[in-house]
Amino acid sequence: MEEETFDILIGENVWIKWVDVPGRDTPEFNADELLKPILPFIQGMEAYCVAGCCGMDAFSFLPEYVQKAIQTANVEDLKPKLEWIRREVEKRPEPLVSCTDFNSTFEKGVFLKLLDHFIDMIP
Repeated sequence: MEEETFDILIGENVWIKWVDVPGRDTPEFNADELLKPILPFIQGMEAYCVAGCCGMDAFSFLPEYVQKAIQTANVEDLKPKLEWIRREVEKRPEPLVSCTDFNSTFEKGVFLKLLDHFIDMIP
């Protein structure tokens, strides 16, 4: 039987490797306040459901969905905001990042790679 994978598809045969989150005692940083200014962008990638119901399975991070979210989100200065969020998260000592907007907890490196993907998609 094939093992289920939770890797994040970001392009044709391009994935961000999911790293399982350790137990409950692992410190985590809640990124909700940082992500508030870009919430319309995040919601714009909800392609299959909503995060509150399906978590990460609600999203598509394929280039066409990210591009559509960029165009429809109407978030001024999106790229600098994403770069700032990335720097702030990277500074944090906690190994995990939780986020209500994605309804998920990420290993910090996975979250940073996802932010990098978004930043790379903006000219």
